[in-house]
Amino acid sequence: MVTHAHANTIPALPYHLKFALWALANALENNRRTRIWNMELHLPAATQWFLIAPEEIQNASKQHQYAPTGPLWEARDRWLFWQHRFVTLAELDAFDNDTRSAAKKAGDKMMALRVE
Repeated sequence: MVTHAHANTIPALPYHLKFALWALANALENNRRTRIWNMELHLPAATQWFLIAPEEIQNASKQHQYAPTGPLWEARDRWLFWQHRFVTLAELDAFDNDTRSAAKKAGDKMMALRVE
């Protein structure tokens, strides 16, 4: 099997990072009353983005890069808010085991990176 030297890298991550921030906002900053509520769709996407590029997402949140916000986010440190939401959502029986496990891993990884 032939592989490219950069097969395991994410191309143009800074450009694609906005999609990660949107996924995180959609999954973690909305509730059932919002139009885009669809946790079965958004939570797995958000956890995967975070497991792929946690440092890049952390840097983007520190630099206040553009990303839409949902109504649950209220000017608290966004990183800590996301971490709390991952931990909370990982405990809900509303999601399958894979989604809950991924949310827990994302929350744990966020805790390990610690906000400065």
